[in-house]
Amino acid sequence: MIMTSKYSKYNCISCCNEEITEAMTLFKNENSEGALKKLKKALELAKKSKDKSSQVVVYQILGTCQRLSKDHEAAWTTFVEGWNLIETLDKETIVSDMSLAFYAYEMLRVESNAKERKSYYERFNKLWGEKWEAEIFNLTNV
Repeated sequence: MIMTSKYSKYNCISCCNEEITEAMTLFKNENSEGALKKLKKALELAKKSKDKSSQVVVYQILGTCQRLSKDHEAAWTTFVEGWNLIETLDKETIVSDMSLAFYAYEMLRVESNAKERKSYYERFNKLWGEKWEAEIFNLTNV
């Protein structure tokens, strides 16, 4: 699930919409290998378009599918790459866009190195405050 807000700049995925749609259909039909291939292609297309919003969305979908496929190492790597892109945005944009907090929430659902995970958790607390996770949970009921 991708959370977007009415203020979010992260809604446009037109450069790779077809690949994402096909990937989600494959994933729903339990073909995670095919879905992951399509999502990696979608990420390539998003990178070529240089559209950060599309890239962030694809990183989130890909990382989530990798996590659900139990490939936590790949999922963590994917989420970190996406977060590094998010960190290129100004702090005000990051703090004000709750879809980015949802990205962080999904990132922390990945089983990963506890020390590394803790450092990201601390960063997220500095951005959105210590109750940001509860807010995400209340908004999405995930």
